Amino acid sequence: MPLRIETPGGDLEADRCTPLYPVILDDRSFLANLVVLSMKNFDVMLRIDWLTRHHTSIDCERRTVAFNVPDEKVFVYRACKSFYFAMTISSARAKRPMNAGCVAYLASVDVTRRAAPALEKIPVVREFSDIFLAELPECLRTGRSSSSSS
Repeated sequence: MPLRIETPGGDLEADRCTPLYPVILDDRSFLANLVVLSMKNFDVMLRIDWLTRHHTSIDCERRTVAFNVPDEKVFVYRACKSFYFAMTISSARAKRPMNAGCVAYLASVDVTRRAAPALEKIPVVREFSDIFLAELPECLRTGRSSSSSS
């Protein structure tokens, strides 16, 4: 029998489960009964009952989850080590505007920095190198030509 999961973006149905699957956080392993959902960019979503069973405390300001399992050393997990962590709102808070017709998106963004390719690597520039000036890289970077025009 399929399991219906209600999300702010609509309902999802799942009919597969992976029981006692190891969830690895840093060097620690925790078992979870995972329900397979067709959602891209999300490794796993842990339910409140799993978090309770593992005696977790969530510190939103520090962006950490502490595991306070009895008779074990406290384990603190910090998923996002970036200062530029995304701002989020709860699904309960998002539901009211969505019910009023607003569109909502569940998103995960991974920002990567990539160097601009060398001019000779760009096909059009390589083909017509006699047309492109040596100042082109500076012009592209600043939006201004280094030579003054009258």
